[in-house]
Amino acid sequence: MGEREQVRPLAPAADRQSSDEEGASRHHKKRSRKCCVFIAAIFVILVVAIVVMRFTAFRVNDPIIKMNGVTVTQLELTSGTIPKPDGW
Repeated sequence: MGEREQVRPLAPAADRQSSDEEGASRHHKKRSRKCCVFIAAIFVILVVAIVVMRFTAFRVNDPIIKMNGVTVTQLELTSGTIPKPDGW
């Protein structure tokens, strides 16, 4: 017997894409991938900026308040009453 050629069945015409549709599909996938990479890059830059600002500009320290002295003039206290202000 002689060698037989391998025969592949043809796909139905409805399943085939034309060359224009293939190119458009590839272009759409490439564009979609670029968009995703761009959004991911922006997200990473924002996260880095927020972390840097958090540890530098927005650092909250406990405030230290020092007083040299306090002077009270004309304080009148009577037992069981509220002190009256100077203008009364």
